[in-house]
Amino acid sequence: MELCFREDCYSLHPGTPWIPRGKDYLDGLIGLHEELEDFCRWILPTPVEHYVRNIVFFQVKEAILKLWPDAIVECFGSFRTSLFLPTSDIDIVVMGNWNRPPLDSLAQELLKCGIVDSSSLNVLDKASVPIVKLVHRETKVKVDISFNMENCIKGAQCLMDFMRIYPPLFKLALVLKQFLLQRCLNEVFFGGLGSYGLTLMIVSFLQLHPTLDTHRDDLNLGVLLVEFFELYGRHFNYTKTAIRVTGGGSYISKEEFAKSLGAHEQPSLLCIEDPAKPCNDVGRGCYGVLKVKHAFEYAYLVLTEVLENPDSEPSRDGNSLLGLVIQVSKETVEYRRWIHDNFSARVLPLVNLPVTYADVLTGNHSTSIPKCRFLLQQRSAWSDGHVHPSTSQQVSTSVCSNQLVPFRVSPIVALPFPGFPLPILGRERELHEPYKMHASQSKTSASDDVDSSPVSSSSGRLTEQSLNVARSFEASESGSTSTSSRDDILDASTDPMNGEDSQRSIPKTTVFYRRTSFRRRPHPNSRQ
Repeated sequence: MELCFREDCYSLHPGTPWIPRGKDYLDGLIGLHEELEDFCRWILPTPVEHYVRNIVFFQVKEAILKLWPDAIVECFGSFRTSLFLPTSDIDIVVMGNWNRPPLDSLAQELLKCGIVDSSSLNVLDKASVPIVKLVHRETKVKVDISFNMENCIKGAQCLMDFMRIYPPLFKLALVLKQFLLQRCLNEVFFGGLGSYGLTLMIVSFLQLHPTLDTHRDDLNLGVLLVEFFELYGRHFNYTKTAIRVTGGGSYISKEEFAKSLGAHEQPSLLCIEDPAKPCNDVGRGCYGVLKVKHAFEYAYLVLTEVLENPDSEPSRDGNSLLGLVIQVSKETVEYRRWIHDNFSARVLPLVNLPVTYADVLTGNHSTSIPKCRFLLQQRSAWSDGHVHPSTSQQVSTSVCSNQLVPFRVSPIVALPFPGFPLPILGRERELHEPYKMHASQSKTSASDDVDSSPVSSSSGRLTEQSLNVARSFEASESGSTSTSSRDDILDASTDPMNGEDSQRSIPKTTVFYRRTSFRRRPHPNSRQ
C-alpha cells in the first residue's frame, strides 16, 4: 500500500489519512480489524523517517562524547522499541560518574555544536527526573536527555521481549498511543499515561485474557481493542489493584505492592510494577489517570454502540469505524510530507528483503539476509492460510503472503552508520467471508468460563440512549455462589471510589469481561 502524504490526501479523508483511496471496509469487527491493519501500516515510520531519527541521535551522541569521552550514550523508549509515532520524541540516557547531572554543561555544548536553537532548549533541573529537552534545529525532532537512568534501557528490553511473546502487542500499542496523543493524555509531565506504562497495561491485558491464546499473530485486532477499552474503561478497579507483568502476569493488591516500596512511598492510583525494577511504580506520575479511564470508557461506548446498532451509525468519514475514536491531525500529515520532501535525497537506494519479527526487534538483520533471499525465490510456493478471529470459532479465511509467518517484505535502509530496524506488521490479510459475532457462539466474556473462575457471571447490553460517558450499563444479575467477587478488583460499579469498601480477597490471576453481543449487517458478498 502506497503511503500518501500528498496535500490532497488529508482533504480526501480528513482525520483518517490511513484509508486507501476507494477502499470500502466491511461492517462490524471484520471491518474494524482491516482498518486497524491499514492504520498501523500507515503510521509506521518510513525509511526516510528512520534515517532522520538516526541522524538526530548520532549528532546528539557525538556532541555528548565530545564533552565526556568516557560516557555511555544509549537510546531507550519508543525509539529503541520502534513503537514511536511520527511526532514522538527520542529518549536518550547518558551514563557517567557525576555527583549531580551536568544539565547546564550539556545544554551549552549542544548550543555550541549548532544542534539546537536557544529558543527550543529547555533544562528541567527541578523535575523528579532532571532532563534536557530540545528540538533538533534541522529536522524538528524532539529529544529528551536524562542521566544515569539504567532501568530505562532494561525496561525497553523487557518491552521488546514481550513483543516477541505477544504479537498483537505491537499494533495495539501504536493505536492506543495515537489515541492518547490526540487527547493530550500521553505526557507524564502533565499527569498523562506514558508509553511505557501504556504498553505494560496492554501486556497485562494480553497475559490475563481469559479466552484467547494471545501468543498468536492472527487474532482480530478489532475485538482486542474493544475489550481493552472495556477492561480499563469500565471494570478495572484502580483503587485497590496493582498490575504485575512478571511471572506470566497477575493482579495484586496495593497493600501487597506497598511492601516493596520505600518506607515513605505509597502506591499511586494507577499502580504498575516495573518489570525492570520491581520497587518502582510506573504509574506514579499519572495523576490524571481518571481522565484516561474516562477516555477509554467513552471509546468503548462509541464502538459498541455502532457494532450493536449498525443501522443507526453516527455520521463519520466514509465507513471509518476507527475514525470515531482516533484521528490524525493535519499537522502530522504535513510534517511527514515535509520530512520526505527535504530528506529523501539523503537516503540510499532501498532493497526489499523480508525480515523476521524477531530480527526486527533485535536488529539482527545480517543473519536474516541469506534466509530472506531464499524466501524471495520461494515466494511462488507460498499458499493461502487461515486467520482465526478473536472468538472460539474459525470461520474466516485470509490471503496470506506466506505460511512462514511472521515474514513480510519490508524495506531495509542502507545507512552510513548503524541504524535501528524497521518494524513490520506480520502477515497481510484480505478478509473475504465475514464471521458472525454473537454471544451465543463466541467467547468474549469470562462468564463463559464460570466453571474455572471463582466469580459470578453477569451479562449486559448497551442502552439505546444518546452516547455520553455518564450513560449506564443495563446489567442483569445472574446470581453468585462464591465468596470472591469481580467487584473486589475490576467492577467500577462497586469501586471504593464510589463510597463502598470491601474486605474480600482479591483473585490474582483472573481478568473479567462482560459478555457483549456484536450484531452486524450481513455483507453483500458473504455466504449465509
